[in-house]
Amino acid sequence: LALIFVVLSAICIDSFYVFKDYEHYYAGNQVSLNRGVLSFNRFNNNKENNKYDSFIFGSSRSIAFKCSEWEKYLAAEHSSYHFDSLGEGIYGISIKIKYLDSIGQRIRNAIIIIDQDVLSITNNRDGHLFIAHPSISNESKLEYYYTFIKAQLNIKFIIAQIDYAGFKKYRPYMS
Repeated sequence: LALIFVVLSAICIDSFYVFKDYEHYYAGNQVSLNRGVLSFNRFNNNKENNKYDSFIFGSSRSIAFKCSEWEKYLAAEHSSYHFDSLGEGIYGISIKIKYLDSIGQRIRNAIIIIDQDVLSITNNRDGHLFIAHPSISNESKLEYYYTFIKAQLNIKFIIAQIDYAGFKKYRPYMS
């Protein structure tokens, strides 16, 4: 019973923004989030209204490439979306493209940002910051959610959360 309470509490608190949909994922958040999962969720929440057909793919370094700048060079009817992910490798980019194809999403334009790290990472890395959404990876939903619950119930994470909630001060041990 206690375990069920703890797990349900972790789901309700949702420190990593994976159990519910949010309008703004980064507003006021002090926790490192899984950029790949959030970009997937934002895409799915907005794809019907925006009719994306132009995509930027890459690791978090690709953030330097802004859709608003790129759209200046695209025809007016095109709508772009940035599909970035922390520590993204060529494998991660390829499964996102396969996912888009599987849902019938047309890709008219694409920029794929490739650097040394993108080429050296061949598969998703372990941990809550790197795991891909199960709709993209076709891996277990149970394992996906378990990864986030386990990270949220880590004692060091809990202590840092309580410390920050009480004092609103970032301390070096919190990294």
